[in-house]
Amino acid sequence: KKLKKYKYDKFRILEIGAWEGASTAAFINYFPNSEVFCIDKNFRFKFKSKRITFNYCNINNVTDLKKLSTKLYKKEFKIIIDDASHILTDMVRSLKFFINYLEKGGIFIIEDFNAPVYFKDLNDSDGKEILMEDILDNLKSKNKFKSSILTNIDQEFLFENISEIEKFKGKTNISDIAFLRKK
Repeated sequence: KKLKKYKYDKFRILEIGAWEGASTAAFINYFPNSEVFCIDKNFRFKFKSKRITFNYCNINNVTDLKKLSTKLYKKEFKIIIDDASHILTDMVRSLKFFINYLEKGGIFIIEDFNAPVYFKDLNDSDGKEILMEDILDNLKSKNKFKSSILTNIDQEFLFENISEIEKFKGKTNISDIAFLRKK
């Protein structure tokens, strides 16, 4: 059965890791009343629309994050999708920073979160960070864990602000996807 376009509400989507913008183009087509904000540190964007805003940001650069905070001031998103580098520490930093911009009841999606398991060069933590699947399991069960990025205060915030976490296995080894709903 063919899906119909989701045209009921006007809302914002944040795509982290937009690359050339192919997914972005699909989002504005499927959600014709939405605005899409894209973030990437590699600008190769090919699509243009009045409903698309592209922002340069390197998640590891404090100056970039401060500039982005200014641009996103008082903005909230119904959907945030992290499909960026798939580097372990980048995914953790992304969750820590961007969860603050997710509206109540919104969905935070982490694509390919097990990529660091399958591609060792994507696990850059030197043993200082547990894998994303373990982070998600601990957040779901509200168990504190050791993290060089998520402090105890960050973990408490996530415990208090995430109402559910669902993980799904895709058709390939690396295509695990997680959906986190904000309370």
